[in-house]
Amino acid sequence: MNTKKYTFLDGDVVVSVPEVAGKKLHPVKLDIGSVDMDPKTGDFKPIRVVANIVLEDEAQPGTYLTELGESVEIQVRYKPDDMKAARKDNKPLALGFWDGERWIRFTREKHNFELRPDSTIEDSGYGVVLITRWGDPPTAWGK
Repeated sequence: MNTKKYTFLDGDVVVSVPEVAGKKLHPVKLDIGSVDMDPKTGDFKPIRVVANIVLEDEAQPGTYLTELGESVEIQVRYKPDDMKAARKDNKPLALGFWDGERWIRFTREKHNFELRPDSTIEDSGYGVVLITRWGDPPTAWGK
């Protein structure tokens, strides 16, 4: 299966999209707008909102896919300040998304979440998730 990589925010976000039968998909960066950073429920505490990426059907601009069928890989760069903020509270660095009502933590079990450290810059690297369903949620680093 062929996969195309798209980069956003000077390489801070990399989205790898597989070819989906009958559709040409590409990610689109949307304006984050004003996202409520105050977590009302759940255990995810946002540190820094990073991006708002959607997958658009090229044949129908403005049509965003939520059921993908295939796994899409999203890599989001974390920086030393993100790691420092998490460590300050003795929490592991986490990646989460806003579902419209609350912040949800990406997990290893559900999203194959993992941190991939950068060997050249201490306390930096990428958080990586694999998803098969996606809306248009802003994504944030948190703890």
